[in-house]
Amino acid sequence: MPKMSYFSPLLFVGLDVCVMHAIRLAHISSAIVFHPFITLWGGGLARACLLALFTLTSPGSLLWMRSFEGIQSLAVLCFHFPVFITLLWALDQSTLDEVWGWHSWERVLQGYVVTAVAWLYWSRYLSSLLLSCGQYISSLMKKAPSEKPKEDTCDPLKRLMGYMRPYLWRFVAVLTLVILSSLGEMAIPKYTGRVADWIINEETPDAFTEAITVMTLMTFASAVLEFVCDLMYNITMSCIHTSVQGSVFQAVLKQEIAFFEATSTGELVSRVTTDTNDMSEALSEKLSLVMWYTARFAFLMFFMVSQSWKMSLLTCMGLPIIWVIPKLTGHFHQTIAVKVQESLAKANQVATETFSNMKTVRSFANEDGETERYRERLEETYSLNKKEALAYAASTWANSMTTLALKVCILYYGGTLVTRGQVSSGNLVSFVLYELQFASAVEAVMHYYPAVRKAIGASEKIFEYLDRNPQLPANGTLSPQDLQGHIQFKDVTFSYPGSTDNSSPVLKLV
Repeated sequence: MPKMSYFSPLLFVGLDVCVMHAIRLAHISSAIVFHPFITLWGGGLARACLLALFTLTSPGSLLWMRSFEGIQSLAVLCFHFPVFITLLWALDQSTLDEVWGWHSWERVLQGYVVTAVAWLYWSRYLSSLLLSCGQYISSLMKKAPSEKPKEDTCDPLKRLMGYMRPYLWRFVAVLTLVILSSLGEMAIPKYTGRVADWIINEETPDAFTEAITVMTLMTFASAVLEFVCDLMYNITMSCIHTSVQGSVFQAVLKQEIAFFEATSTGELVSRVTTDTNDMSEALSEKLSLVMWYTARFAFLMFFMVSQSWKMSLLTCMGLPIIWVIPKLTGHFHQTIAVKVQESLAKANQVATETFSNMKTVRSFANEDGETERYRERLEETYSLNKKEALAYAASTWANSMTTLALKVCILYYGGTLVTRGQVSSGNLVSFVLYELQFASAVEAVMHYYPAVRKAIGASEKIFEYLDRNPQLPANGTLSPQDLQGHIQFKDVTFSYPGSTDNSSPVLKLV
């Protein structure tokens, strides 16, 4: 049975190839089927039924193939081409090549690639997103109608937004400048494509001069807007930092004397100054980068789709592969690096034991033995270092090769679209330039967004002091009506705050 499970995917692919060959023969034979859409959907349905029957009844099929994700991937494999071609037909697009070529060997291989990409998207992004949305909706459904939502005062994001509210119009201006500056950065790829069209079509010189002039002006305006935006954003975040730090200092001053006795001065100063500075600097820098790259991502996606939605779809399909393969090789590199550190620790342990027991080693004249033992540890470390170097080279190679493979695929597919007349040469040049920035923008957003969440979570330490209520409030409301200036002590017992020995007060019944 275990051996059969290894051959089950091969049998699955072999059965799929036979089914697709039969569908191809049926499609070619006009005596069997009169309309190509009947073969399209009927073939997809027959393919899905036969493959599902094999998956569910075969005793050696893998457990994953019988799971929900396996059946879902099977549905994507069998019905993505019928759905895609039907959508093209509904949008009044040309479907002649797709209708008569969807069962070719090239399309079959492409179908498995699409299924793998869809599984990556589902397993890594969509499933967790849908799960979180479902949990949120279920929590809203379970909540009683009369129950009022409790204000979560400990939520750091809400507290930070409260400090940002007085500067709301500044943030609106910053977002506007970010959008305009990001839009100006799109001028270079767009007008570079126009210059390429001018060179190929040999248009009038005025078109070339106009493209260069507009590109220069928009680039200069984008740089000026970016300067003003950064200046306004940093000044605003400095004001927020000053406000937060002043509020923390004021909240600490309102605490009772026992609080200062129990908390060290260094911890108080660290919370008021160091923690506040670290949170503000991390939040200011990372939040700024997230805003910039999110705006660029949106504009790049818009302009890529405007150039060619087909190449944009190919880019979105290739991005998960670019992210997953280097991550897998990087995980292997990290595992080897941990083993190298453990090997170095063992070698250091041998050296420490030898030096700490040098008298015993010298008395037994075992210097050569200890040297040999240390050399064995170093040889083990050297062997792991070679594996680590190989893993690092493989990780770097996988990262560069996957990126290069996506670019080659885009150029190849874009070249076919140019030869068909669906895309101009200038649009292809612009799209390639957009794609170079698009991949880096997506990676930057995915890298810096968790850092922003981490900085927001780190602010919880600061809000602990802001939320703390003093046990003995300093602002009392009681006052005597007549103050005569005569003080009398009667049955007064006193001990210093924070004292653990309450049985020995300084004053007792005075």
